[in-house]
Amino acid sequence: MNHDDRFGTFVYGGSFDPCHQGHLWIVKFLTQLTTKIIIVPSYQAATYTVTPQHSSHAASIPPAKTHWLSFSTRCNLLNAALLEHQLTQVAAVNKVEQQLTQHSPLIHTYGTLMHLRAHLSLQPNSQLWWVMGQDQLTYFHRWHHAHHLITTFNLCVFQRPQTTTHPTKAASTCSFHTLTTDLHHLLSRLAETTQQPSFQLHLTTTSPTFDRYHLKLMPSQSPPDSQIILIKARPPSISSTDIRRHLAQLHHHNDFNQLTSYLRSQLGSAVWEYFQNHRPTNN
Repeated sequence: MNHDDRFGTFVYGGSFDPCHQGHLWIVKFLTQLTTKIIIVPSYQAATYTVTPQHSSHAASIPPAKTHWLSFSTRCNLLNAALLEHQLTQVAAVNKVEQQLTQHSPLIHTYGTLMHLRAHLSLQPNSQLWWVMGQDQLTYFHRWHHAHHLITTFNLCVFQRPQTTTHPTKAASTCSFHTLTTDLHHLLSRLAETTQQPSFQLHLTTTSPTFDRYHLKLMPSQSPPDSQIILIKARPPSISSTDIRRHLAQLHHHNDFNQLTSYLRSQLGSAVWEYFQNHRPTNN
């Protein structure tokens, strides 16, 4: 597939704690769609609010967590990984969330994207896309200003295979049909929890690698409000949680060589080199 800059700018957020080959796989895939990717490491742990009338959804909301690596370390490792994979011409790390904490103690995706749209040198009518994983669709309706987020900006959603806690154990994956179903469930939850008009999805493009939808508020005679891309390709099954646990056990593992080989393959050479010379500390 050739570069299609009509898609605009893709914003890829996450903790990247630490960044690994799965993250880099997603960045490389996005280069098929655009030549401008902004990577936004989270400065603080995400928080979610559950109101009493919607407490039935609480189990689907992940708990808040603290970051394992410092913000500066996570940014430096991302830059090293982008350089190693020769992606610095299309992707760049942006410290916008650190800047936003100077004005507000809480940071949300909607505010981050609004700030980027206001301060980036974007072409007229250029689109901003938020990159996310399939698991986030489950609790997206609990995000701050979720309704405005999904109608103001575009979503690019990757299938997320279920991760495994053992380096040699095969991981099960989600089907693309499940991803499509999850999207429809999200739109239903949004209409329910926000008491806003319902959404209507229009499939406009289907290809071997993605399906592209226009999202429209109903009833409305206006043009579609935003777009959603569902990616058919599956990222590799790599878990930052598993990597952190294995790194903590590195010098106490029965088979040191096997574990170091596994970690090097999951992290890439540049990030692995850091952990060979540093013992990670929390923020």
